[in-house]
Amino acid sequence: MEDMDLHKQEKRKQKELKKEEKKRAKAEKKAGKTPMEPARRKKVIKRSIFGVVAAVFVLFIIYNNIAAANTKPTVFTMPVTKGDIEQTVSTSGSVVSNEVKTYFAPVSVKIGTVNIGVGEMVAKGEPVLTYDETDLANEKRSAELKLQENEGSYRNSIQKNNESLGDISEANVNLAVLEQQITDFDNYIKDLQRRVDEKKAALAHEGALLQISLIDWADHPDSDEYENLQKLVQLNTYEQANNEEIRAWEEEIAIYTEKLNNCKEYKSEMKSQKSSGESSKLNAGGKEELEAKTELEKISSRETLDAVSTLEAGVTADFNGVVTEMNAVEGKTPTAGEQLFKFGKHRGCEGVHIRFQV
Repeated sequence: MEDMDLHKQEKRKQKELKKEEKKRAKAEKKAGKTPMEPARRKKVIKRSIFGVVAAVFVLFIIYNNIAAANTKPTVFTMPVTKGDIEQTVSTSGSVVSNEVKTYFAPVSVKIGTVNIGVGEMVAKGEPVLTYDETDLANEKRSAELKLQENEGSYRNSIQKNNESLGDISEANVNLAVLEQQITDFDNYIKDLQRRVDEKKAALAHEGALLQISLIDWADHPDSDEYENLQKLVQLNTYEQANNEEIRAWEEEIAIYTEKLNNCKEYKSEMKSQKSSGESSKLNAGGKEELEAKTELEKISSRETLDAVSTLEAGVTADFNGVVTEMNAVEGKTPTAGEQLFKFGKHRGCEGVHIRFQV
């Protein structure tokens, strides 16, 4: 039934179109125009319909734009809630932190081998470089000898100081004794010399009196008195030259004079010994300086020995990381304190999970 209705409608449309064509033909005849061919007429009709449709579409777009410009936007809202926004990024690689450690040469020893280059990763405890074994052994022996020398030098200085103090003490004691001895010997010699002088003066005075008496008896040369006086004069002359007391005293004076000279000479030696001891002894400040210097040298030698002991296995990484700088060169001897390499801490990453909390 529907198909039949559609067929009837189609026929009606065709009849209406034929009527319209007849009316148009009549109108054109009235206007003195020649009628268009049917095919051309169809093209004109189609073009007209397309132009109208296009114009309507353009007007529709312009209208919508104007309406949208004047219409406020529609905003959809919802209640605010707290939650996590999570996103997982899967990747692999090395993440280097800002934690960087610089390694310096603790001793001046030749580098043996460099095991790691710049950019290479190292595990904790892995040797980055090693030192030459012979040079390292020589440095160790040198530090041991330095420590031994330092201890020996300190003992030697203390011993010399003790000797100087002993010399000063001995000199002070001896000088006090010598001073007394010199005084005693000098006084004793003077006393002996006084006795000698008095004895000689007495003999000389006696001889002078005998000479006077002899002169008085010169007019009696044959008398017994004269002869006795002559004998006494001769005896006095002999006594003055050979008196036993005078000779004993003079001998004693000679002995004590020698002792006195020895004491004076020994006193000079003691003065020199005291002066030398005073100049070489350690005062309080000097002793403190010696002890401090000795202790510093001991610390330095022990630090060297400790450093050599730790370097026997090479320089190892303190943590997992990557070498960022390498200054050590195989066969080169760095100075103590010179930078060897830099080491940056890192951690491996894969499937990094990023989470934001709102």
